[in-house]
Amino acid sequence: MLPIGGRRCLHAKGHRTRPIQVEVEMQKGRVIRIGLTLAIFGVVIWTVAPYVTSRVSTSAVVNAPLSPIVAPFNGRVAEPSKPVGARVQPDELLFKAVSESPDRRYQSELEARTQTLQQRLAAVARQRTQLEQLAEDLHARQSRYRSHALKRLRHEIEQTQAALEGARAEAKEADAALARSRNLQAKGLTPNSEHDERVTVAQVARARVNELQARLDGLTSEVVAAREGTFVRAGVHDVPYSQQRADEVALRLSELARSEARLAAELSGARHQLAEERARRDRTEAFRPTAPMRGVVWSASGVRGDPISTGQVVLQVADCEQRFVEVAVSEGYFEAIQAGDIARVHLKGSDRTLRAPVIAVRGAGARKEGPNLAARVPQVERGQLRVLVSLEGVGLDRSASTFCNIGRTAEVYFSRDTSGMIGTAATAVRGWAMALWQTLDSGVSEAVGARAGPGIAAPQMPDPPEAASRGRLPASTAGFRSSEHQGSE
Repeated sequence: MLPIGGRRCLHAKGHRTRPIQVEVEMQKGRVIRIGLTLAIFGVVIWTVAPYVTSRVSTSAVVNAPLSPIVAPFNGRVAEPSKPVGARVQPDELLFKAVSESPDRRYQSELEARTQTLQQRLAAVARQRTQLEQLAEDLHARQSRYRSHALKRLRHEIEQTQAALEGARAEAKEADAALARSRNLQAKGLTPNSEHDERVTVAQVARARVNELQARLDGLTSEVVAAREGTFVRAGVHDVPYSQQRADEVALRLSELARSEARLAAELSGARHQLAEERARRDRTEAFRPTAPMRGVVWSASGVRGDPISTGQVVLQVADCEQRFVEVAVSEGYFEAIQAGDIARVHLKGSDRTLRAPVIAVRGAGARKEGPNLAARVPQVERGQLRVLVSLEGVGLDRSASTFCNIGRTAEVYFSRDTSGMIGTAATAVRGWAMALWQTLDSGVSEAVGARAGPGIAAPQMPDPPEAASRGRLPASTAGFRSSEHQGSE
């Protein structure tokens, strides 16, 4: 057994080592508490930072305009559309509908009129062909008549020329006989009666020559006129009968040409009216709408045979090329948010954040007039404004299976100026850290003093980082200053 003095010595030594162990345990607890506090503080900063550095709207929905296809008449579906969610391309046929009770009376009248005009035009064309053939025959007859007339005139001219030569010979012989008779009469050898007879014969011979010469000149004129198509012989008209008939045919052909031109104009007008009526009937009896843009079928038509009525929305197509989000923010940010600013859009359920441009800002009092939208728009309360953010060209998926992401909710962040806010936050964090450090320091000192008992000095907490940076003991060694001093004692 140890003497009483020895036990006291051990007891005193145990009392001197206990504060060091307590201080070590308190430092461990302090580190744990500080670590937990910093972790909680980091989580809070991570959660609150977006709302501090940005204006956040959590009620945004991906939206797009709808193109409704309205039935123009009462009828039924002849060819149904693609199912809901199917992709459609521009100018693609969406569906086909037909009218129930088409009115074709006017079209029937136009068809009958067109057919009648075609028949009349064909009859005029046949008559014109016949008259043209008759005119050719008459011209051929006229040519033959002229040829025979010229041939006859040439024969008459030859006969007249021969008779004229004989008459000239007879006139020459009569003149010679008259000259001899004059010589004999002057000598008194020929009676006067015989001389007178010789004079008469000579005159008749000269008259015959003149007659034949005149006849020859007339025949020559007839030949010239006949060659030109005019016949001037007595008892004959200026032109032959074939020429008269050809002139009549030419007049008739002129009349037929005018009639044919008039009928052709009427037929062209009737055909144009008929084409317009058929096009109108196709529009009113058969409805074949095409897709105005690239999109997805938002609401499909009925099945084959389903009835439709005038003004009914048969099908709707969502425009996947004009997607946007519309958010409501405080009206106090009207000057801070401008068209062209870049907003950050985060679709819920996605790990991506899209950078999208602001395309319009509308005040709370603006009247909203626009196309039908595929998704609901946020309710704007008093003192709020609408901000439209375009989602085209930012990499958002256009898959038809997800309806081009239309209807998905999103959070939209609008950046704000945080230069002054960051300095204020840094000052507040520093003050909070100092207060936390002092609280932990006083709490540890009180706990160590209470467990060490009377006569044992409580260990001191390390100096705050600010004190260490101003030339005091380092924070890693200042905590053991008191215990080491006591141990040396």
